Amino acid sequence: ETEDQARLGDVTAWDSIPRAVLVKCFSFLTHRELTQLLTVSRNFSLAAENDGLWKALTRRKPEGESSYFSDLRSPNYKKLYQELACLRLHTYRVVDQQSDLYASSTDHKSQSIANVLRANPSFWSSKGADAEKPETLIFGLVSPVTIVTSVSLKPYRAAYQWGQPIYAPRAMRISLGYTRDEFVWSSDVFPVLNEDREQTFHIAPRIVGGKFLRLELLGRYQTQREDDLYYICLEKIGVKGCPLGVLKEQPYLSRAIAAQALDHGLSKEMSWSTDSMDCKSSSLVNQLLEDLSASCAGFVVTADEHRRKMMRIKRELSTGNFMAAGELVYQEFRHDSHARNQAISWLRRTEDQPFRSSNPRRSLYLYPFLKRGNIRLNHAESFLVGELDHLHPSQNVFFNLLRAGLMSPSEELGDYYVAKGELRKATIVFQRCNVVDRVIEVLIMSKLYSDLVVISREFDIEDIIEKIIKVHSADEALLFAKELCESDVTADILDRVVKKLQIDARGDWNPRRTILAEVARRNPPDDSKLDTENMSECSPFT
Repeated sequence: ETEDQARLGDVTAWDSIPRAVLVKCFSFLTHRELTQLLTVSRNFSLAAENDGLWKALTRRKPEGESSYFSDLRSPNYKKLYQELACLRLHTYRVVDQQSDLYASSTDHKSQSIANVLRANPSFWSSKGADAEKPETLIFGLVSPVTIVTSVSLKPYRAAYQWGQPIYAPRAMRISLGYTRDEFVWSSDVFPVLNEDREQTFHIAPRIVGGKFLRLELLGRYQTQREDDLYYICLEKIGVKGCPLGVLKEQPYLSRAIAAQALDHGLSKEMSWSTDSMDCKSSSLVNQLLEDLSASCAGFVVTADEHRRKMMRIKRELSTGNFMAAGELVYQEFRHDSHARNQAISWLRRTEDQPFRSSNPRRSLYLYPFLKRGNIRLNHAESFLVGELDHLHPSQNVFFNLLRAGLMSPSEELGDYYVAKGELRKATIVFQRCNVVDRVIEVLIMSKLYSDLVVISREFDIEDIIEKIIKVHSADEALLFAKELCESDVTADILDRVVKKLQIDARGDWNPRRTILAEVARRNPPDDSKLDTENMSECSPFT
């Protein structure tokens, strides 16, 4: 072949290349490159259609260009590969909240495993144990065959405890199976950070299905101060995926997953027997898909309708129709905390500036809720109350809603009031949230030492004095010590205060007298000022 022939598009030489050689060369290409080669020539097209190439693609772990890979079997791997991309469009919350949930231990009945599936803040806690003891959680899924793509968890931060400890597990392993007792697939061990934020662990791009999900929580970070035992506490767990019955429009993918499920013993959990049938038979796969499709019909309709309504709310927010969006949320989702949290997250994204640089019009979102006055606002919505209260202080929105029990104060709202210099409201918010550390910080900032004395008795007095010195000065710490002397604290606490402030006792064994003497020494009375005041008060009316 000459260069002129190649330039003229003569592909005769290309057609003469053995197809096996082309298939070998094409095995190093991506699916996009293979698709482009289909139009080059007839020989290229036949080679690029080779089922072995597409089978290898379905089992090759993608590097950003495709969402999934699998070890599924199919008569047409090209169609299977194309249908794998459709899983991106079918993602739902797939935990069946009506199923029997299981936790290997629970510290208190009010801290049950059901709490982690609720949108409102609550938590599950294990019992105290040593640092290496594992815990097991089991959840039922919405369908006998449910593809799970990711699992997320948020460790719990105990804001009501000194130091606000976080009780995360050190690591987690995810398993899926078709019975509670037998799990056919387990992930690698995922490390978990000891941080109070949502952490997501992806099973995708691997295709994994099951009826039950097991989470093995391995190792513990944090001890509880009261008993010196290690605990695991989780605030939220989320499981996303896709029921197999939803994939009616992807026949190759759904049949491959159904056959895999039957191979792994799903038939034991179904209402029909397979004693006389081969699990791989086409008729049994068809029967399974029909049953799953029928069971998911209501789920699909509900999920699609929910998605359409949420998209409408998102459009209203993106165009600045905040009141209309709030009305839609109230009418459709006032009892759905997950949807309300999602709407607030979209509302935050509508701002070009950070969330705390609020748009005055954004508080109109709350108007439908405030007008009815019969729905308690969640934490994210209550933050908007802070913005509204700051914009219209004369209306006392904050105190009115707080008294009516229609607000859910959050630490974020307290931070907002601190930033605005409204320390009284910040203190109230932190008290309602049981964030004792932040209450102490705000009382120190506002120099309300008499209030600080009341709550300081349960905490390390040396730490509190050190914070006062860091924020203000040693003289301010001495004024706090004076307030302690005027209360009924024990001599032992006052003795620790004397040592922390390095006050010279001058041979006096009484720490109360020592502190008051030091206060008098550092703040001597101004005689001239006292005389002037006495002279002004000398009158017949005194």
